[in-house]
Amino acid sequence: PLLLHNKNGVVEAIVRHLSKEESKAIKPLCACLSALARDLRHEMYPFFKQSVVPCLVGLLQTTDAEQLEDVFSCFAYLFKFLLRYVVDDFFDLFDSLFPVLSNRFWYIRRFSSEVISFLLRKMPTDRLEMNLTHMF
Repeated sequence: PLLLHNKNGVVEAIVRHLSKEESKAIKPLCACLSALARDLRHEMYPFFKQSVVPCLVGLLQTTDAEQLEDVFSCFAYLFKFLLRYVVDDFFDLFDSLFPVLSNRFWYIRRFSSEVISFLLRKMPTDRLEMNLTHMF
């Protein structure tokens, strides 16, 4: 109950510390985000699309392999736990992830495209055409 009551402050603190340059706590903060998404589910989703995704996308602008692995793992867990809400609100998420599709590193572009294809496969067929039209 305390986490539900203080979720705004907790998410803001995690995002604030993740956004610091040269942060040494990226791995544990990403683990906290994943655990928070698992525990809060739909209460976490507004923070996910407003502040968490832009923060994690910003962390992908590095060549540090360990940091990239931590951020990719965090994205994977966040999509696992928030899949239902992400599929329902695909437009906003795609617009947030679109800059990553033009990243200079091929492995970041590939991971991003795999994420989007995973979300499209999980999408109901009645909304698939509309979302594909939005993408192209």
